[in-house]
Amino acid sequence: MPEEKKRFALIPVCKIHQSSVLPSRKHAPEIAQSVSTFGIEQPLIVRSILGKAGEYELVDGHARLDGLKPDELVPVDVRSEVKDSDVFAISDRTFHRTDRSAYEKAQFYKQWGSALERGNGDSRGVQAMLAQKTGSSESLISQYGSISSLFEKLDSLAPNEEFNALKSWSVNRLHELSKLVECDNLLEVAREFERRGNVSLKEVQRVVARNSMSKQILSASALLDEDQNEVVQSERGRRLAEEVNSLATETHQMLISLVGEMLVKVDHFSSTEILESLDKVSQTLRRLKKRTETLHQSMNDREQSSSTQSISLEG
Repeated sequence: MPEEKKRFALIPVCKIHQSSVLPSRKHAPEIAQSVSTFGIEQPLIVRSILGKAGEYELVDGHARLDGLKPDELVPVDVRSEVKDSDVFAISDRTFHRTDRSAYEKAQFYKQWGSALERGNGDSRGVQAMLAQKTGSSESLISQYGSISSLFEKLDSLAPNEEFNALKSWSVNRLHELSKLVECDNLLEVAREFERRGNVSLKEVQRVVARNSMSKQILSASALLDEDQNEVVQSERGRRLAEEVNSLATETHQMLISLVGEMLVKVDHFSSTEILESLDKVSQTLRRLKKRTETLHQSMNDREQSSSTQSISLEG
């Protein structure tokens, strides 16, 4: 960020407006009460609003502003030439003075990344830039991005639900839950966790593993249906279709049996054992795909052979 140009002034509170880029935050009421009783100890940081002379946008000091009256004169530090991404850099200094939840940090970093992207005109390298500016690892910034996507999805599925219990969860638990963002039953799982409140990381991992397995089974069924339909469409491939159908039934029963066994014992599984079981499912699906591809090739060879014979007879 370039050298900040400062100009101190006294302006009415009514001329200061909430930030247009920073996400809203909940502040401890004690701060507003202290300001109401003792006044402002440090100037608020603001920036001028383009096209509106004498109007300012708040950059830092949201909690203090809540304790002031609209007609009260307040000392401000007016910053000039402050871009949207600079607003986050300035606010970030205050942001770390108080404890913030993983949800609040995810929202803050998400908006900061968007501001950097707008400023650069390109999303490439934004995660690395954000990590450098915040002093965090790219891995952690990525986790916060997943958490932000999780709540965006929940908001789209249930816009009238707050999920306040989930918003108080730690980074690790929320990041684990975000792995279900593409699952059909995400909302059902989130509601159950919201009802239960404080849930251990191990429990979240167990539920995520179980639901991820269910998604793989559904994907396997879709794969079988797709392959079977493609074969049945060919009149000359009826026998191959019967073979694929038999393969599909056999594999589907095997997968259901495997998952059923895992669900019975999942409470006693370690994370390593769960991953090993998921790997077995993946290996089964790969073998299934290879066998169906072989069947498809056989069907194509038969059709080409039949076509060649037909042309020969016509000639």
